Amino acid sequence: MNRINVILISLLIGMVGCTEKPARANQLIGAWQVLSMQIITADQDTIQVPVNESLCIFGDGYYSIAYAFGNKPSQTYTERWHPSDSEKTTRFSSLIVNTGSYRINGSHIDAKPLFALAPEFIGGQAVFSFKFIEEILELTWEKSAAFDGLEYPSAGTVTFLRLVRTK
Repeated sequence: MNRINVILISLLIGMVGCTEKPARANQLIGAWQVLSMQIITADQDTIQVPVNESLCIFGDGYYSIAYAFGNKPSQTYTERWHPSDSEKTTRFSSLIVNTGSYRINGSHIDAKPLFALAPEFIGGQAVFSFKFIEEILELTWEKSAAFDGLEYPSAGTVTFLRLVRTK
């Protein structure tokens, strides 16, 4: 191999090493907290939704997502550890909780819930697109389907989450 070929091959290897690489599953692994949540309607209106507390965990093929949203921060129950029916309903209505297995398919996460707040979601599917912008993980919740394939009636709305690693 002549000297010019060696130089060209070295340059090519260097250029390939400098190109942007797609996000990999191991970049997801860890614990994350929701920084912001937006609902984007079918009319492209953006609604900011406050998130009061959250923890999202991605492990080796398994995930857990839990967050509470709403206009008021979460508060303790009037009688500590013994919520009234009204307090239970308020808390339940502000939660998203599901956990299960996942796999990466390009820039998408295909999740299979093994446990969920909504029983029909267990054995169903969630599809998120994801990307990293510096240290921020952006998740777009694209689709949810029940165990029998019936899709969640989103009416064209999309949930967009920005997450940051917990320390």
